[in-house]
Amino acid sequence: MRLGTGANTAINEELLEEIARLPGVRVASLSSVTPVSGSAITRGVRIGGQEAGEETYANNVSPRFFEVLDTPIIRGREFTVRDTVSSPRVAVVNEAFFRRHFRDRDPIGVQLSIGNNPRPWEIVGVAADVVYESMRDTSRPTVYTPYLQMPAGPVSFEAAIVGSQAAAATALHDIVRSMLPGVRVSVRTLTSQVERSLITERLLATLAGAFGALALLLAVVGVYGLLTYSVTLRTGEIGIRMALGAQRAQVLRLVLGEILAFTAVGMVIGLCAAAIGARALETMLFGLSALDPVTFVAVAVIFVAAAMIAALPPARRAISIDPMIGLRCE
Repeated sequence: MRLGTGANTAINEELLEEIARLPGVRVASLSSVTPVSGSAITRGVRIGGQEAGEETYANNVSPRFFEVLDTPIIRGREFTVRDTVSSPRVAVVNEAFFRRHFRDRDPIGVQLSIGNNPRPWEIVGVAADVVYESMRDTSRPTVYTPYLQMPAGPVSFEAAIVGSQAAAATALHDIVRSMLPGVRVSVRTLTSQVERSLITERLLATLAGAFGALALLLAVVGVYGLLTYSVTLRTGEIGIRMALGAQRAQVLRLVLGEILAFTAVGMVIGLCAAAIGARALETMLFGLSALDPVTFVAVAVIFVAAAMIAALPPARRAISIDPMIGLRCE
């Protein structure tokens, strides 16, 4: 759940405690920015006194932030309640930051500076990558700092809910209204933020699926018409075969074998073209490669099944041909 407020630090901490005590809330946290929220904060970073070379995403978070969002800590540790203003400054970086600036070196214990503040922050952990602005973005180098050590600006609250999300949202509204009358509250699930980020892709996928279904229907109609015409032209041939002792199963294999051969050739050409064209759509895919074997196999199975469905009526007509009618046609 996401709840934004611009209250001061003391009220934010008190509000976080109240949210964590709500029935159904497993764990809660706060941060400057939540993942896939459509916004991000960037800061200049210096490592060992040298510029990192690009602006880095920055996020002030409370303890248990990574637990709420189920973001694994790859190495080191996350923030705790002991990371306060009076304790040494610490930071957590993400994997993208680690790959960009450290590679094979261990980042734990390395000092870095953020923004114009000369006071150093010591890296104590490396977290898994997440995206902030959009699912279309790649994970960018990110530095996390404890909110208790650098509280600033509006924050968002996150809560891992067990049970009814609607009931939890109502309880969150009630708490904020009682503590901060007049403050505008926005409560969203992380799933809804992801869906909003992917609305363009969903629209394109829906349109592509609709056109694909229409194309498949036209292909089925075409196969049906072609095979029906072929059976009509070969009525004499089929009648002679059956008069000479050909079994229905043999005639069925003859008719279906022809359409299977055409389908196989078409699939090979189509899959090759799809493999080439999929590269252009790779940036729109999430958790799926452009050459995903399961997708290609599933498409092939669907096309074979569609071809067989279209071929069955003409094939049944072929095996029901009376040999005498076939001979008269000949």
